[in-house]
Amino acid sequence: MPLTSDTVEELNRLIDIFFEKIGRKERLRKQMLKLLDECEAYLYPKIREWLQGTREQIIKDIRKKILKKGAELGDLPASFSLIYISGKGPAEIRKKSKPQIVVDYVDWEMIESRGKSTIKPAYLSIMEKSGNLAREQGRIEASFDVINPRSVEWAEKYSYELISLVEKETKKGIRRIVSQGLKEGKTLTQVARDIEHLKDVGLNGRQSTALLKYRRTLEAQKLPKELYLQKYTKRYDRLLRDRSKLIARTEVSRSVNEGYLDSLEGTRYDEVEISSAGDACSLCLDLAGIKFKRSEARGRLPVHPNCRCHWIVVIPRKVKKPKVPKKPEVKLPGWRPAKTKSEAYSFAHKELVKEYGLVDYGKIDLKGINIVNKELFRLIEKYKIKLNNIGSSQGLSKTVTHLYGRTTPNSTFANVWFNRPTGQISMTFNEYWWATPAKRKFFKDSMYACVRAGFHKTDTFKGVIAHEYGHVLDILDVTRRVSSTSEVMLYLRETDVVTIKNIFGDYANKESAEFWAEAFCNYEAKNLPKKEMNFVAKIIKKYIPR
Repeated sequence: MPLTSDTVEELNRLIDIFFEKIGRKERLRKQMLKLLDECEAYLYPKIREWLQGTREQIIKDIRKKILKKGAELGDLPASFSLIYISGKGPAEIRKKSKPQIVVDYVDWEMIESRGKSTIKPAYLSIMEKSGNLAREQGRIEASFDVINPRSVEWAEKYSYELISLVEKETKKGIRRIVSQGLKEGKTLTQVARDIEHLKDVGLNGRQSTALLKYRRTLEAQKLPKELYLQKYTKRYDRLLRDRSKLIARTEVSRSVNEGYLDSLEGTRYDEVEISSAGDACSLCLDLAGIKFKRSEARGRLPVHPNCRCHWIVVIPRKVKKPKVPKKPEVKLPGWRPAKTKSEAYSFAHKELVKEYGLVDYGKIDLKGINIVNKELFRLIEKYKIKLNNIGSSQGLSKTVTHLYGRTTPNSTFANVWFNRPTGQISMTFNEYWWATPAKRKFFKDSMYACVRAGFHKTDTFKGVIAHEYGHVLDILDVTRRVSSTSEVMLYLRETDVVTIKNIFGDYANKESAEFWAEAFCNYEAKNLPKKEMNFVAKIIKKYIPR
């Protein structure tokens, strides 16, 4: 089939999409690997400190409870098993081996409490970092709240499981050291003295076996005592470091992936994909690229100890909506779109701001200015309250800094600034979100995600402008703000946060001023139940001068 110019153009478009998707995946993968490295560097010293504390506690208990009773324990033969009485009645009498006696002398409750106080907060901190990265990758404006029942319950459960597992392996290592000493004909006191001298506890069973073999090798070489201790301690430190790194890497992977999935709850992202590191094992490489539903993904990673596989969010394909015939636009008397920026500025000076007011939209394009001017004109025509200054936060930055001592941060869409001494009210729109069609599209996507997450109830430009105008109406009378009136405060006291979230959006729970702005915004959009529409209408009639 001959290639036409249209076919070539379509092929180029598809190739561009292909490489864009590959680039996006690679960027997400690098961000996750960087986070894993940062969290590992954060958790490793905490794990190592806990393991070293475990070793010190074991040695302390052996010194206190065995060496001080060496006379009564040291003369027993290696094959003898002590009768241990842990209670008063005959049912409590049971036979225990000498290795188990040493294990039981250790205060494991103290070790567990130290581990829990170290590991649970670390889990939550790592989950918070991972959750915020997931929301950043999904372009979700709201930050991840890690202090939620699901995350706290998970951190509680898995910190207990990790501590129990480490404790179990440490006990196994102690039993092997004691058993080996008894096989060599040493008394329990002599074994305990060796442990106190060499400080070689705190490893798991496999590591303890390897260390004992190395110890026999060194003894066979008949090295000087100082050199022997130096080599033995060096090998022990290396094994303890390896164990700490293994635990840290595995648990970082577990908590990072769990926090990542938690943060996507309630969003439009229902699928995640396994991504593996470049040096991954064959098992992990086989799993790379497999997609799972978010509910099915929990508990799958890490695949094995020391695993660095991680989830990355799958951005859903945009489904082309069927074209719906546009409704005829409601005409607003006195309004027509400006054809040039100077015309838009003149309109704002005449209709939107008070005499001698400032207008500076900065880098916002003509279409963006028309969107702002039209909605503000509608609201001002209805409520008869003009502004002192209007424009972009960057365009009015010098004025705003002069009047208020600060500027709008990039994290916000728009702001209302009030200067108490002069009584001036300024409304600014952030160029980061409003300046160009591409930025406004990004803005719409972000607002859509906020609505899906229940943070807001409207995802339109009109909604944002109405929200800010609600703040304007709120601060007209500083001595009696609308958001502080008895009607509003009574409603907030009698209504729980879940109901407010369902009716007005979760942002309304932030404070009374934001509740009023969200209520006004939804009232203007006719997006409230009848009872709440009447509630807002009564407040407007009573407190907003016309």
